[in-house]
Amino acid sequence: MPNWIRRRPFLAAGVLLTPIALVVGFISSGAGHGTYVAARIALPFACLGMGEYLGAAWIVSILAVLQWPIYGALVDRASHKVLTASIILTMHTALSALLFTHSSALFN
Repeated sequence: MPNWIRRRPFLAAGVLLTPIALVVGFISSGAGHGTYVAARIALPFACLGMGEYLGAAWIVSILAVLQWPIYGALVDRASHKVLTASIILTMHTALSALLFTHSSALFN
């Protein structure tokens, strides 16, 4: 096992989860003709970044690719890993809920 994986296990987990979240989001979106339900759950920051402007695809793509590795990097660097993971989970869940309850204003 490479040394960076031992030193940064949560970053490695985030990197491994990213393709799964992207595939789930892409399938949920139906290539633009779907419901985006799973995308709102798996990639809420990317969905929020889309908003009403459809020309921001490159920004949304960057957010979608970086979201899970950033989560892992934040947990790896934190001195209180459980607290940091709880805060990230709370933010992720709250943003997902916000996307479902205010979807017309935030996300089509």
